[in-house]
Amino acid sequence: MLAWLLVGVPLGAGALLACAGRRADRAAPALGVFAATVTLALAIAAALRRPEATAPLLAGIDARLAVDGLSAILVVTVAAVTLAVLLFASGEFGQGEARSRFTGLMLLFVGAMLVTVTATGLVLLLMGWEVMGATSWALIAFWWREPQRVRAANVAFLTTRGADLGLYLAAGAALAGGVGSLTLAGLPRATQPWLALLTAGIVLAAVGKSAQLPLSFWLSRAMAGPSSVSALLHSATMVAAGAYLLLRVQPLLAASGWAAPLVAWVGAATAVALGLVAVAQTDLKQLLAASTSAQVGFMVLAAGAGGVAAGTSQLVAHAATKSALFPAAGARRHRGWESSRHPRCSPSSLPLPRGGGVVARYRYRCLLPCAGRRALGEWLHLERAAQLLVVRPTMALARGLAAFDDRVLHRAVMAVPAMGLWLARRSDRRAEVGVDGAVRAVVAGARRLGVLARRPQTGQLHQYYAQAAVALFVLALLTVWLR
Repeated sequence: MLAWLLVGVPLGAGALLACAGRRADRAAPALGVFAATVTLALAIAAALRRPEATAPLLAGIDARLAVDGLSAILVVTVAAVTLAVLLFASGEFGQGEARSRFTGLMLLFVGAMLVTVTATGLVLLLMGWEVMGATSWALIAFWWREPQRVRAANVAFLTTRGADLGLYLAAGAALAGGVGSLTLAGLPRATQPWLALLTAGIVLAAVGKSAQLPLSFWLSRAMAGPSSVSALLHSATMVAAGAYLLLRVQPLLAASGWAAPLVAWVGAATAVALGLVAVAQTDLKQLLAASTSAQVGFMVLAAGAGGVAAGTSQLVAHAATKSALFPAAGARRHRGWESSRHPRCSPSSLPLPRGGGVVARYRYRCLLPCAGRRALGEWLHLERAAQLLVVRPTMALARGLAAFDDRVLHRAVMAVPAMGLWLARRSDRRAEVGVDGAVRAVVAGARRLGVLARRPQTGQLHQYYAQAAVALFVLALLTVWLR
């Protein structure tokens, strides 16, 4: 029961507040803080008691939640950060904002993260994973009347959503490889080649969710949301979910033979590259976003190297730090990622930090040419590369298929009933003549028979004699023929 309450309280409270509408705006902040407080108390109790809960879901697959050593740390961290962020958010929005919808979405987001970290199987984990992605889009685009924020949310959602398809690939490969229960602990027992496909799907989903190279750019776009959303998303929830998944399935990475080194190198490359990107930023929220991707890279590196304890410690420390830094950045009222774009590479566009940071920024500006500084400021042009290599070819293919559908398939489909109508008209014209003639012949024959049938009714005596003679003649023929 404790495990179900742990995920049920934020999910239930979030659903009620999200559906309550503007009528609950005044009470929403207090209700959200209360729900977060209850969730934190339940998380502490779950970390101490380590509960488990199981319910039938599908044939041979159970919905099972469990709090073990790794998830115990995560549930307390997530709940504590949520409470802190909702306390900050209670003063971030004015009276005219849709605070009930915002608080409800935040609690739904947290509940989905708690499902993700306590699920013991791929099916339930995938449910939490998907709800977390959907609510993140709604939170990033919370100020939906500003088109640039909606576009930023679309970029973030579609990027992570494309990587999330790896979990579906992993689930299918696990079933094909003999892991019918889809439990995370049983994934390393999958047979080849399904083991490799299963591992690749999980690595893809985790790398996309945790903003690792080459998919780091979506985290920059996510800065279009409110500061409290950034604080929750970057600290202990969505961005940390991919790193948590890799730490959870570390035995699978080791069993594959190739995934552990690959994951370690991806994490190390992200830590170095996005660390440089963070140094190049002139907007505080962008700096924090790039540093988040770099710090999560250390967690991913730990998962690839087998250091589960080290990666978990890094996750907790990073969550505590970023949950405080993003509200501080929001207090300075930065308006989002667009402010980080400087029109030209000049000393005035890169304001020097105070104190000892002057030396670091001076070395950065001296060692890198203008183009290099601009590339780092633009997050290595990763989004532009994705547009050129993925989005444009995909849209071109889609337009080509749409044109083929409109010009070829549509015309072919419409030609079928047109041909049917043409054949019907031709057959109707030809059949009408024959059928009409047959009907006319039947009518004419019936008319002649009617004329013959009326003759015996004339009352003339010779007619009766003639009929009797014909009848006797026919009877004689039958008698002779039958003998």
